[in-house]
Amino acid sequence: MWLVLRWGLGGLVVGLPCYIFWPPADLDQLKGGRQPYSTVVLGSDGTILSALVATDGQWRFPAQDSLPHKYRLALLIAEDRYFDRHFGFNPVSIGRAVWANLQAGRVRQGGSTITQQAIRISRQNPPRTILQKLSELVEAIRWEVWMTKDEILTHYAANAPMGGNVVGLSTACWRYFGTLPQQLSWAQAATLAVLPNAPGWVHLGRGRGRLLQKRNRLLGQLRDEGHIDQQTYQRALAEELIGRPVAFPHQSPHLLHQLAQQGGGYGQWFRTTIDPMVQDLGAQLLQNIYPEKQAQQIHNIGLMVVRLEDQAVIAYHGNYPEQAESRSKAIGQRGGNLFVDMVQAKRSYGSLLKPFLYATAITEGKITPTAWLEDVPKLYEGSYAPRNFNNQYQGVVPAHIALAHSLNIPFVNLQRTVGTARFLQGLRQLGIQSLSHGPSHYGLSLVLGGAEATLYELCQAYTLLANSQQARPAAVWGKTEGLRLSQIDSVKQWTVKTPLWTSATAQATTNALLLADRPDMDAAVRMLVQRQPVAWKTGTSWGLRDAWCIGYNEHYLVGVWLGNATGEGVAGLTGIRMAAPIMFRALDLLPNMPKSTPIPSTAGWHQVRLCWVTGHPAGPYCDSTLVRALPSSIKANGICPYHHQIFTDKVGQHQINAQCAGSEPLVRHNWLVLPPALAWYYAPAHPSYQAPPPPRADCGQPATVQILYPLAGATIIAPGGEFVARAFCSTKQGQLLWLQDGQPIGTTEGVHKMPIKVTPGQHTITVVGDQGASVSYVAR
Repeated sequence: MWLVLRWGLGGLVVGLPCYIFWPPADLDQLKGGRQPYSTVVLGSDGTILSALVATDGQWRFPAQDSLPHKYRLALLIAEDRYFDRHFGFNPVSIGRAVWANLQAGRVRQGGSTITQQAIRISRQNPPRTILQKLSELVEAIRWEVWMTKDEILTHYAANAPMGGNVVGLSTACWRYFGTLPQQLSWAQAATLAVLPNAPGWVHLGRGRGRLLQKRNRLLGQLRDEGHIDQQTYQRALAEELIGRPVAFPHQSPHLLHQLAQQGGGYGQWFRTTIDPMVQDLGAQLLQNIYPEKQAQQIHNIGLMVVRLEDQAVIAYHGNYPEQAESRSKAIGQRGGNLFVDMVQAKRSYGSLLKPFLYATAITEGKITPTAWLEDVPKLYEGSYAPRNFNNQYQGVVPAHIALAHSLNIPFVNLQRTVGTARFLQGLRQLGIQSLSHGPSHYGLSLVLGGAEATLYELCQAYTLLANSQQARPAAVWGKTEGLRLSQIDSVKQWTVKTPLWTSATAQATTNALLLADRPDMDAAVRMLVQRQPVAWKTGTSWGLRDAWCIGYNEHYLVGVWLGNATGEGVAGLTGIRMAAPIMFRALDLLPNMPKSTPIPSTAGWHQVRLCWVTGHPAGPYCDSTLVRALPSSIKANGICPYHHQIFTDKVGQHQINAQCAGSEPLVRHNWLVLPPALAWYYAPAHPSYQAPPPPRADCGQPATVQILYPLAGATIIAPGGEFVARAFCSTKQGQLLWLQDGQPIGTTEGVHKMPIKVTPGQHTITVVGDQGASVSYVAR
């Protein structure tokens, strides 16, 4: 027996010091493991935007690096006056507590230090037994060896029970007072210092009188010991006790989940660039328009605001705010999947990529801002037959007007000229990573919404454009390192390694987007446009499922998506009618910033002589020219493709040449020559246009055109009301214009096949060649 006792005592003498002084693997292990934290999104000023309860159902915020003076002083006076002098336990306090409890016949007073209390909390408050108390004492000594006093104190403050599911000082400050720990009053600090001893007293009607007595007693001790004066003491006594808990803000729920998914999981704090005031303004705007959009069967929205100066996302609304849905349900309207983050949802973007194709074409020297682009219906790649949104065509249209009016045909032709692979490469460099397939997957529909992208990606790309390629794409978040608010990483941003365009090209693109006159613009939008200069672009997806608008002024960029998360189309859901008014209203709400005076720069620009009529670099046959400053990528020695030199007889009735003229003089003319398809649409709106005279009969053979199918007078059986006609042109490089009953239906090149929709009855099919040759057949 004595031998066992001796060996046991020897083991304790040797083992306890080894345990106490053996280095722990890390502080989290020493503290009993890391507790799960609430997920919190902070605004740019450090205020809470949104919070999510921890996985164990507790509201628990990370420990502060240091405690505020008021709380530290109140805590030590209330719980452990000798904290800074003992080694984890206080023999005097333990002895006093034992004597008091023996006299009372029950547990009336505790002798645990703050270190011992912190250990007990980390062990989930096990039953109070002698062995448990001895274990806590030994562990307290170990904590004092391996942790500083401040680390122990902050750990206790971060994990102390504060009533209900509120844990820790920071959480209690927000929950009960809506403030930061550093902003606590003396009364608030005293309340939180005594609350962990009886956290249930915080509830209304349950022990609050005793909580008030304990708070006031502590305030009296602070006064008696000279820490506060009499006036401060009286003001503190007059302060109300804790009222109803303050609800945690929920201004950016979609951003919270997005950051948690991208930033390493839940249970973290994220410091963002979101401006709480701008976020709130956006929420009010969306809440105001929600009932109207619900009535129109448009249930979802996405809104982003970027401050261009530093590319900071200052507002992020993945959908309507929850308050809007609550209000709509109160008046009998149904909700609309408001949990879906439409800022990150991949949707068909309509025409929103056209500015980037425009900028790429200028960079490649393919066009000038005023160069004519073809605008006639055409069949591409055998079956692709896009149309302009309004089904109207102009034959040719200046490039900057085609962009401002968002014409489809000119930009399909432009993508064909630039190349789908080159265009796609540039879009990915802009950060539109949703375009993950190869060029052949998208084809010529890429520029017209034949793929999907997110509002976040598109706002990022437009931010680059707005900042003339001198900026970096937008980013909204930086994860707090070590979950400590004072060690916040800088906001992560990405750079584009190879500039996609020069600043001159970006400015030329912005100039086109600044044009205020747009088709289908109603009076309300026109009024909004006139308030301030805004570069803006709309987009509408096929089937009226998505309405977009992205616009920017000197200081801000606003992106809006509108539609249904379920993909349902809605009549009238277009970018210019639905999304544009919201974008302009959002810009109007943003705080004014001082206007800057841009310093004119000649870098990246040079003088180019242009054809006054077609906008192309002037060739030798352009009679009227003008000189303009254009991006340096546009070659100054280009040739206008539409002005040619022709020779006619002296009366100008026929074209002739040296072989057939004989002794007749050749009269030289510089003539604007449009192919038949372009002229068909261009001439009615431009009466001054005159087609060149035809060749004289004895001056060579004109190109011949022949309809191969159907034959003249044939009876056609067309299942589904459609058949494919075929034609031949002796000029292999020629372009044919097809007409049905006198109305143009498209053009073909190379292989001349045209799908034709017919109704029962007689129809006239006409084909016109480049040089004016034509043939017409009647079919039934």
